[in-house]
Amino acid sequence: MILSLQEDYSIEPHKTSVLKVKIGLVGCGYWGPKLARNFSALNEVELTMLCDLEKDRLEQMQLLYPKAHVTCSFAELLNSEIDAIVIATPVKSHYSLVKAALEAGKHVLVEKPMTSSLAAAQELADIAKHKNLVLLVGHTFEYSTAVQTIQNILNSGELGKIKYINSVRGNLGIFRSDVNVVWDLAIHDISIIYYLLKKSPKAVSAYGESCISRNKDIQDVAVLTLDFADNILSTIHVSWLEPVKTRRMTIVGTKKILVYDDTASNPVLVYDRGITVNSNICNPSQAEFTYRCGEVQPYLVKKVEALHLEAQHFIDCIKGRTHPQSSSSVGVEVVRILEAAQYSLSHNGIKSYLNV
Repeated sequence: MILSLQEDYSIEPHKTSVLKVKIGLVGCGYWGPKLARNFSALNEVELTMLCDLEKDRLEQMQLLYPKAHVTCSFAELLNSEIDAIVIATPVKSHYSLVKAALEAGKHVLVEKPMTSSLAAAQELADIAKHKNLVLLVGHTFEYSTAVQTIQNILNSGELGKIKYINSVRGNLGIFRSDVNVVWDLAIHDISIIYYLLKKSPKAVSAYGESCISRNKDIQDVAVLTLDFADNILSTIHVSWLEPVKTRRMTIVGTKKILVYDDTASNPVLVYDRGITVNSNICNPSQAEFTYRCGEVQPYLVKKVEALHLEAQHFIDCIKGRTHPQSSSSVGVEVVRILEAAQYSLSHNGIKSYLNV
């Protein structure tokens, strides 16, 4: 079940509440074909137009989707009768493409990150609100059944009060020339943590290095620290230099500890293990630690592609059934955190405070 964030405005039911939603896709590189595959699989969708600057990509996509019209002109999408535009292009183009789409009256799904600056993200959110349009940001991991399961566990109180979250995400590449490893990988963990805690950190610090990259502004390894209210601490380690793909998050509560490993056959495990601090009657200034080593509980996670759930959710939002889970307001907050991390990264790890 998709759990929606509460918005401060409502989106009226779309005129295509019965008919198929006509979708135009911009960007047919690495991620675009995955989006095309998932949207085309939905009964309520007509994948109408495909757009890319590379004609070779369009020719390949035309073979897969012969009913779709292919074009190198984004203006052609804007002037068409499609209902929504899905944008899977480099982040530097997000602001201009999303703004043009919204102003043309199109609903938009834009890949993460929403934009490369907080001011631009906020402007797009304001336009979407003013135009009464859906603007969904592709924080795909928020839609994974494993993360949905984790949220249900946290809501149940089984872990107790959350004290610490540690995340490690790494792989061998893919090296990017437009963004560093924080904007490429850490954004996933930031969006997951924001989704689970429903709040932004008070401060962020980040330190990284360009171990392989010739461009010293493109860090390929980084460590982030996020300080939240209620003494919750989170650390995130991301790297393009890991020989083994790693997607692991540990959530430490006062009662139990949860481990989320996206690469494992059982991705969500809850450990009845922890440390209890007991007051020492003989010497109150010291403490005795009692270690609890109980059972490990695996949780059944239904295997459904997160991108499929995200695509369906976007269509549901357009048809007026629900608000976006990864809405424009969520996109703004994630960019706010990324921007704070970037400032810290550029100033030798200085703590960057967020105005939230």
